Amino acid sequence: MRSTELNGVQIQSRQIDGLLATVHARPDQAAPLPGVRYGMISLRESRPPINRLLYRYLCLTGHFGCGHVELAFYEKGSQVTIYGIRNIARANALRLGLAGAADQLSIADGDESQAVLLAVLKALNKLGLNGRLAPPHRCVDLAVNKRLLKPAACKPVLRTLHRRYAHLYSATAKQHVDAVGAQRLK
Repeated sequence: MRSTELNGVQIQSRQIDGLLATVHARPDQAAPLPGVRYGMISLRESRPPINRLLYRYLCLTGHFGCGHVELAFYEKGSQVTIYGIRNIARANALRLGLAGAADQLSIADGDESQAVLLAVLKALNKLGLNGRLAPPHRCVDLAVNKRLLKPAACKPVLRTLHRRYAHLYSATAKQHVDAVGAQRLK
């Protein structure tokens, strides 16, 4: 996987102070696409804003034990398509009733997912990889195991996630195209 070139790279932008990236291969999805490899990008702060032991514990609750924020993706050739993004540490702090810690675990002001996504897309682009966000329906199809949702909650949850990814898709598409175009002009 070419995306492993992102291992050890500091992800940063005007909104993001600096997150260390680690790329993990994932077992193929239930219905894999031919020639596609799946993975997860784990991002972690080098200087956590909360107690280091608590931060380490919260990051251990991620899929690969090291993610503050995680981005699920699939890769084919030099195309890296992100289909899921979540601040795992903050979500688990909230689940444990640690609202104060959760507040400190926001990565960026404003739309955190958008800021993280744009910073990761920029880093992938610098490595010669073409990064993008999957269309909203594809994000929901790949990121959600519908069997784990209660039947009464399934439709509302899927609608909410589709709206979230539709907003993220439209908000980042223009900014990413502008940034890539400006970089190519240099």
